[in-house]
Amino acid sequence: MTFLPIVDRELRVAARRPTTYWTRITATGVAGIIAGSFLFFQAFFTTPTTGIGKILFVALAWVCLAAVLVAGLFFTSDCLSEEKREGTLGLLFLTDLRGYDVVFGKLLATSLHSFLALLAVFPILAISLLLGGVTGAEFWKTNLALLSTLLFSLMTGLLASALSQAASQAIGRTLLILGLFCILDPALDAIASVSPRLHPLTWLRLASPLFLFKATHVPGGAFWAALLVNQCLAWSLLALACLIVPHYWQQKASRVFRAKTFFGSGAVKGQAARTTILDKNPLAWLMLRDIHFPAIWLRMTLPAAIILGCIIFAAWKDWRWLKEPALIIGWGWLGVELLLLWFRAAWQSASSMAELRSSGFVELLLVAPLDNVNFVRVRDQAMFYSIGTPWLILTVAAVGFAVASFDLQLGGNISSTLIAVFGSVLFASLLWGFELMATTRLGMLFGFRTGKPMNAWWRTILWGMLIPLVICLLPPIVCLWPLFPIFFLFKAAYTISVATLKFREEFRQVTTRSTNPAAPPAVSNS
Repeated sequence: MTFLPIVDRELRVAARRPTTYWTRITATGVAGIIAGSFLFFQAFFTTPTTGIGKILFVALAWVCLAAVLVAGLFFTSDCLSEEKREGTLGLLFLTDLRGYDVVFGKLLATSLHSFLALLAVFPILAISLLLGGVTGAEFWKTNLALLSTLLFSLMTGLLASALSQAASQAIGRTLLILGLFCILDPALDAIASVSPRLHPLTWLRLASPLFLFKATHVPGGAFWAALLVNQCLAWSLLALACLIVPHYWQQKASRVFRAKTFFGSGAVKGQAARTTILDKNPLAWLMLRDIHFPAIWLRMTLPAAIILGCIIFAAWKDWRWLKEPALIIGWGWLGVELLLLWFRAAWQSASSMAELRSSGFVELLLVAPLDNVNFVRVRDQAMFYSIGTPWLILTVAAVGFAVASFDLQLGGNISSTLIAVFGSVLFASLLWGFELMATTRLGMLFGFRTGKPMNAWWRTILWGMLIPLVICLLPPIVCLWPLFPIFFLFKAAYTISVATLKFREEFRQVTTRSTNPAAPPAVSNS
């Protein structure tokens, strides 16, 4: 038998796939636009070429780092779990294939485009060498760090997919693992700076991809040590996925039941809550019937209560060595939870609408007294059930952390600035809630268009977050950073209005095609 037959097949298929070439062109074009904007900035403001070369290199490197970190989330997090849901993974093991055959084949099939895109960006990064300000060692170390981080991200997604069956489970576990390793470096640095007794724990930073990336600009052997640790972790994750796949290709019902009821208040109360939703909004019940709300609320409320309790106790005892690390951990946890809430809103809105479209539920709405306007309204109510309470919990936690940080800076003196801080946090929270609403509308539109959950989620994140962030990072735009809140407010309002209008138009077209099928071809009498 051919060595790694699935890999051989995927390479032959990818060589004939048009997206293989378009991926490299798109990645080169985006990097070229960013580099061109920096060169335009340099020509307009007469900045020295050595300075602009360094700025261009750092900006492109950070953009590439963000892209390779989320590669596992988009490419490999659902590759094996999708095979489990479709029931085809078990069929592969009826042949002579082993676990490593399947895992390496899926890895190559899903991640080849990401490798090609990253390789296509390297020549654009090399422009900074011609401009000056960047050494050859920094350039090659950065390339190695990006490749290593890409491998780590992709193999994290593979392991999460091997352990999961539902797509939301695989995505959540990938986000959790990547987030923990990414915040390891800044969290240990911040804690060690305020608590010298915890300084020996800083060696754990070698496992963080962020530390590996930052070590490219630091002379010494820290980079090579971090590269070795990251590669060992990445290949260990891949080996673990190869061992797990043959034994976890079928999810047992008992495990699913325990996973859904472990954190909640019991199946009876959960069923009662869903019955209440069914009486008020049947569409909301249909979209949210598999979500266990007490587990989500407890997962967010418990860490916030523990951190705020530590801060209050430390302020009462005047233990600054405890209060400062608690605030750092609290703000880091809040940032991660806000990002996870955004991803969750995008996933639920896109996947639920895609499933309704692919299952034929849209056609069933024709016999119900529910037009496109009411459909959007009741769907917004469904998303409010899922997103509203977590958003409120995070808002309360943000206000508590802001007040504690303000008290830490001013030594407990209360002034009018406290009102400004409180108002700023509330404004940021309302702006984030408005952004979540825009994300749900955008996910609704893409889910209705594609009928594929992962494809719709991809597009929602691309148009809802990545493209606006890239625009904001362009040099002519980043100078206007005080106007960013107004920009995101306008962007959210524009997204809501356009996505709603497009959905209503396409909803009407789909229902019209469903009720007016094409006439059969005429039969000739000859």
